[in-house]
Amino acid sequence: MHAQEPEVGEQDTATVRRRSLTKGMAWSVPAIAMATAAPAAAASGLPPCVGSASGQAQAAWSVPGASFGGCSNSSHFDVNIRMTIKECEADIVRIRVYDLGDESDGFGLRSRLWWSLRNDPSPRFLFIEKQVAVPSPGSTLTVDFAVAGDTVRYENSLLAASSGYQGMIQACCNNENDGIHVNPCYFGVVGTVSRVAKFYTSLDGGPWTYGGYINATRTV
Repeated sequence: MHAQEPEVGEQDTATVRRRSLTKGMAWSVPAIAMATAAPAAAASGLPPCVGSASGQAQAAWSVPGASFGGCSNSSHFDVNIRMTIKECEADIVRIRVYDLGDESDGFGLRSRLWWSLRNDPSPRFLFIEKQVAVPSPGSTLTVDFAVAGDTVRYENSLLAASSGYQGMIQACCNNENDGIHVNPCYFGVVGTVSRVAKFYTSLDGGPWTYGGYINATRTV
């Protein structure tokens, strides 16, 4: 539920006051609070500060001879995640992008950030976290995930108070851990869309908010 909007003439003053307060406390807030687990379906709209979120197929989309154990397809797909951050009533936004290693059926795990764990649901949650400054009004900021140099962390419960170091994403496209590995058995033919990741955001040190699933399109 959203608070009632201020009357015309009051909105600019209220916005300045909120942003002025957050600027002085962005780096001194306590640890981020916990949030509830993601709902079963993707959110109907994106959270504040997020303009878009999508899975980007790598140039080497198909990887022959490297399959998920529960999938009859002898290859898998690699994707990166691209998000745009837009101006909002915050100064700092933190983003966590999770794989879907906690989702599986007869095909095996849906997606994994670490190749050696493609058939292993433990640790259950792998993620990449980034923190960026909110851009100025009228501007946007592009943030990529699962690209070279990104740190992959793990936790056994979603949004746990602590996490461990899994490893670092390598350069595309001939390295083992160079993106999010996607199980093709959850897609249909070329051109079909399915979810490959999910994300959470936190504004100015506030609680984590579920952002939704992130989809990618099968291209080969």
